[in-house]
Amino acid sequence: MAPPPRGVLPSLLLQQVRNTADWAFPDHADTGWIRALVVAPALDERYTTAEARPDWLRVLLAAHQATVGTFVPTDVDSQIRHHVWAACRNVDELRALAAVSAEVLDWDPRPVSARTVDLGADGVLSGHAGEWLSVQAGALGRALALGCADVADAQIAAIEAELQREARAVTACTQRKPGAEQEACCIIVTVAHNLGDLSRVIEAWPAGTPRTDEFKARFTRLGHEDPRRFGGAFVLAGEINKAVMALESHRYLPLRPARALRASRSLLLPFPPFLDAWGAHLARALDADGVAEVVAALHEGHAQYPRQTAWARALCGLEGALPGGLGRALGQTAARLKKLTVAGPVRELMSVDRERFEARWAKSFRTALDAARKSPSLRA
Repeated sequence: MAPPPRGVLPSLLLQQVRNTADWAFPDHADTGWIRALVVAPALDERYTTAEARPDWLRVLLAAHQATVGTFVPTDVDSQIRHHVWAACRNVDELRALAAVSAEVLDWDPRPVSARTVDLGADGVLSGHAGEWLSVQAGALGRALALGCADVADAQIAAIEAELQREARAVTACTQRKPGAEQEACCIIVTVAHNLGDLSRVIEAWPAGTPRTDEFKARFTRLGHEDPRRFGGAFVLAGEINKAVMALESHRYLPLRPARALRASRSLLLPFPPFLDAWGAHLARALDADGVAEVVAALHEGHAQYPRQTAWARALCGLEGALPGGLGRALGQTAARLKKLTVAGPVRELMSVDRERFEARWAKSFRTALDAARKSPSLRA
């Protein structure tokens, strides 16, 4: 079996993490993922060897932990989901790698993500869980290929436990009384993301992987097919997500050039489209140049994705918190950008105040929930 592609040097990967989340290092120096990143340069000469592969996987997972919730995630998805596992040649190597991948289940996403939901006794829900589901699925596929029953069983148990936890979250949030719709939307969109991550990896297992059909039937397209799985919670979530949140859940790539947003954890993007408070925080946290940089990025985002409302909500929050509004704050900024803040489609979206916007969103959620419960797909 060939070694994995060389990819990014561990030392360069550390630099990339520092580029987008340097603020995480002093605050979380004692965490496992920071410790793995700090020593990453020591792997530069040997990270493609079989002996170093567990340490290399830990660095990759640590980089993903640190940045997947930031504006510039490190590009290690293919490595942690596919390549590291495909390069594993025997069950001893696999067990060592699987032990490393299990460490992520204890890593707290809250220090490096603003898109988390507290589930009480069921812990914290975040998109990080979907990333780790995809890693466990990669390990499972290789365990099946190598006939390693103990690793396969451990991955199945980990995947099943996470799915049961997320199904409980969906069931609970769709049974709440009016007033909790916004958090329910955040839960729904997170679960939809996580199910998608899991499904994509299993569907990409190499041809000939044993029991592929069994695990496709068990763990893929959970939000779309067969409501008998997990009590129908995921099909219900899929229907609601498609009707309410899917349009707003794309990655916000136009925000990457705004380097001012990388200064602290407090600037991380929360759940779109509920960005009024985030925009107001930016107005207080950034200097004039930073505000202008972010406003330009938000307008560029709207130009690329005009059906998304989150861009306008962030601008609305910014304007409300800036003395004199956006026009005065932009100062000598390009006339085109200043013009966009006073007229046009973005300004029209900004004319809806936060209370009315969120009330409309709550109504949309309730309408979608009622429709989903009556959907033929839930009675299949």
